[in-house]
Amino acid sequence: MEQLKHLGGRLLGKKSVAVILGLLGLCSPSSLWAEKLDTTFVLDMVIDSTPCYYTKYNNAGQIVEHGLYRNGGTVRSYDFGKVKNDYYRINTGYVTNEKGDTLNILYYTCDNVTKQWFPNNIIGKWFEYHDNGILSGAKYIDSTTVVARIQSDLVERTVPDHTLENKFRPDGYRLSLDYVDVDVSYGSHYLEEEYAKEHIKYDSLGNAYYKSNLHEYYDIANTYDDRHNLVSSRAKGNYSDMLEEHSYDSLDRRIKTVRYDSTKAGFVIKDSIIYTYGNSLKEGEPCILSVFDKNSLIDGFSSEQFHYDLSDATIYTRFKYITPYKTTTEESFDVETNTLSIKVKGANYDYDSTDANTYTFVLKKMESYITAMSFNNKMFGAIYDGPVEDFSSEKYSYDISEDYYMYYLHDEYVALYRNDTTMYLHYRVSEDAEVENSYDAQTGIVTIIIKGGDYAVNPTNTHTYTFTTRKVDEAYISSVRIKGNDLSGFSPDKNDYEMPFNYIWDGMGSDDSPFSVESSDFDFSVYPGFLSVDKSYDDSTHTLICSIYNYVAHTKYIYNTYRFHFQPSLKSISSLTINGEPLDTFSADIHDYWFNAEYIPDMVSYTLPDGVTATESFDDSTNVLMVRLALRDAIKTVEYKFHFRPVDGVADFLGDHVSLYATDKTICVDGATEPIYVYDLLCTMVGTGRGEEVRIPVRQAGVYVVKAGEKAAKVVVK
Repeated sequence: MEQLKHLGGRLLGKKSVAVILGLLGLCSPSSLWAEKLDTTFVLDMVIDSTPCYYTKYNNAGQIVEHGLYRNGGTVRSYDFGKVKNDYYRINTGYVTNEKGDTLNILYYTCDNVTKQWFPNNIIGKWFEYHDNGILSGAKYIDSTTVVARIQSDLVERTVPDHTLENKFRPDGYRLSLDYVDVDVSYGSHYLEEEYAKEHIKYDSLGNAYYKSNLHEYYDIANTYDDRHNLVSSRAKGNYSDMLEEHSYDSLDRRIKTVRYDSTKAGFVIKDSIIYTYGNSLKEGEPCILSVFDKNSLIDGFSSEQFHYDLSDATIYTRFKYITPYKTTTEESFDVETNTLSIKVKGANYDYDSTDANTYTFVLKKMESYITAMSFNNKMFGAIYDGPVEDFSSEKYSYDISEDYYMYYLHDEYVALYRNDTTMYLHYRVSEDAEVENSYDAQTGIVTIIIKGGDYAVNPTNTHTYTFTTRKVDEAYISSVRIKGNDLSGFSPDKNDYEMPFNYIWDGMGSDDSPFSVESSDFDFSVYPGFLSVDKSYDDSTHTLICSIYNYVAHTKYIYNTYRFHFQPSLKSISSLTINGEPLDTFSADIHDYWFNAEYIPDMVSYTLPDGVTATESFDDSTNVLMVRLALRDAIKTVEYKFHFRPVDGVADFLGDHVSLYATDKTICVDGATEPIYVYDLLCTMVGTGRGEEVRIPVRQAGVYVVKAGEKAAKVVVK
């Protein structure tokens, strides 16, 4: 049943808007009150919510795709979910309350081919308008969901986003369009994104005449009938020449699009698409529309014939089919006769069990064997001129020479290693068979499982082959070189090393560190030579961990591990002595210390790591001894501050008008004009205050440092 609603005029009444929005599924009585609705639409338009189906045919008139045409998306390829949405009009409507406040914004798009309007509330991002209120420019992102039946699969997926910018002339026809199509494609080892920028220009009648993208430039010639229906479209570029023709049957509401390929002799038909409204091809009828062998249609198929013998050519994994909408299918497979049975259930099957048909197809027998093997030194393009001795498809266990280690696995060969050379055991398998391989490092056994092409319906169709290689009895680092020089004292039998003091490693490769995890200055030789070394650095223990490993069949095998303990890259004092007595509270991570004593030269002594130098300076105005540490030839430094008591004691240190004392686990400062800060001996602030009388409680007895501005003093809390 056709569902047409004409949104006439620029202003719609409250009740009529509610009715239309309800039909479009855009609101409900529970969400918007009808008596509070009002709306304004940019253009007059007819919203058509009748479903539009498409059926695609090849040049021989056979059905190759069948689906639901949604939101103006012209189906091109389902491999990556690509759909080109070409909306030639965009209308915007507003739902407001009685005060004129916007409650919702409604967007509608009109397809360039079918002229069908669609409610599309996910496109709106930014709009500009002419003085007459009609749209002049729009930017939006469109994510379209497409549904299709192609080769027996019901496909429903979201198309990659299209970010568009449109310019419109005052009567609503588009003048130009720019968009970026985010297209996901497969690289050699990973997914990568390709951004195709495109620009289209339109003449004063809304006809496209120019198109460009990253790779091609087109001259576009579109022709329209007197009702603005697109009749033909030709895009001629530097790489291609494309032609499409469109015809309209207003009585039956059918649109036919024919696409042509350009040849030297002229245009030849490529395929065609028929769009229909309100009914799908044989909708709900229990039949198969077409059958494929891989991507090629099987000639001679008819929906009225229910049994076929395809045992000479068609295999299970390549067999596909298309059924009408509102039908379901059940499959069964007879492994003894290689017969696939497909029961197609019609739309009324739940109420009428006779609304079903069963088709049977005898398919080619699938095998699951290794059919050929060759042993040579070529990775690719293997020539089977060196067959493995005593090879037979039905011999399932082989002993490879004990000199060969397992290197890595591939679906077409096993890579083996011996004496710094790699050899390849190539093998072929039965047609369309799947390969699973694995490796047991403890035994050196390679296992290859061959599954027949019909394994999904015949799990017994599988065979297992094993190859015994030389297992890794021992793996070790044979030598270590640092900047081209052998590490003194290294032995393959020793796994832990204390590195010399002049080797400092931070694991991050900073400017003041000669080594990092990826540094080529720290190099290894490994036995056996096909193994690799995985380097990682433990910052907490300053240890470089080197693991000897091999990565086979998605599994990492670690055979041996070495550890190199480096000096920490943190430039710090190792120990601190005051007047010949070690400071028990010293910590390399604390850089400020306060002492209730007068400073005397040489009263402070400390030890430094090898390669670290120190400079000292004493400031008489603040009574602070500054010690600066640095690596030789390094720019970065670390500073330590040692605060001492002035010669005149605490009273003079804080001033005559300030008194400092402690009582009942409370530090008291009277008469200070600057903020007061109290620290414990670990330099943790325990309190602060400001005013004529400052009272700062502390949790426990001990020695605390009180600071006021640049001055400080110690106080004992009992």
